[in-house]
Amino acid sequence: MHYDIKKIYFKAFYCKSGNLLSILSVLYFFQDIFQQRPSISQAERIARLMFLECLAMMAVDREEIVPPGKGLMCAKHFKKYYATTRIPGTQHDTLCSRYLSKHFVLTHKGRYYKVNAYDENNRLHSIEYLTEAVNEILASEDEAVDGEEYIAALTTDDRSRWCKNRERFFLSNAINRQALEIIESAITFGSIEDFDLFSSIKGNPELLDHLDKFMLVGNGKNVWADKSVCFSVSRNARIAGYSQET
Repeated sequence: MHYDIKKIYFKAFYCKSGNLLSILSVLYFFQDIFQQRPSISQAERIARLMFLECLAMMAVDREEIVPPGKGLMCAKHFKKYYATTRIPGTQHDTLCSRYLSKHFVLTHKGRYYKVNAYDENNRLHSIEYLTEAVNEILASEDEAVDGEEYIAALTTDDRSRWCKNRERFFLSNAINRQALEIIESAITFGSIEDFDLFSSIKGNPELLDHLDKFMLVGNGKNVWADKSVCFSVSRNARIAGYSQET
């Protein structure tokens, strides 16, 4: 009898429900920390990140990226990097991908914003256009409605509880269901912060430890734990983020 070990691991272990996703299913990374960067605004840094992520997503779709190990490993996993969400279940989660999505979701001061990365003709917007879109978010004086800033915290809860709350607060409400679909189908999820990250932490393990914790769980309400990729951009245009083990 033949067993597909990969599928068994994926369903029985990786998608196993009941645990805190942000602790058990995250491989985290960081950049822009150990060296000084040229002067760049927060909005432009986010715009450049979104632009490059779209280029990478299209390169994966066109099979232009060489698989790891010069072909020894499958490049199929690259497609799970973008527009992928873990849908919570009472027993097992389900991995859902809306590959070649066309928008990002950004959160700022408790509000959620959809940023279209492509125009009506499916052409990628320029960095300048995306920078202006982010600047409009930064300049917005709209305030979060009651409880809005804590919504993402629901995704960091026990998976079975999040499954029930997802059904209760989102799927059973037409407006909330539509908002959830926008978040879950986004290319990635990003948080625009109103504080600075360290310009350098070289040789300081305490600052590095602080950054590691922030990348893993954020502040508890600025990470959509279901998304395959989440990132935060500080006021001084530094990036921290994580990627799930998809």
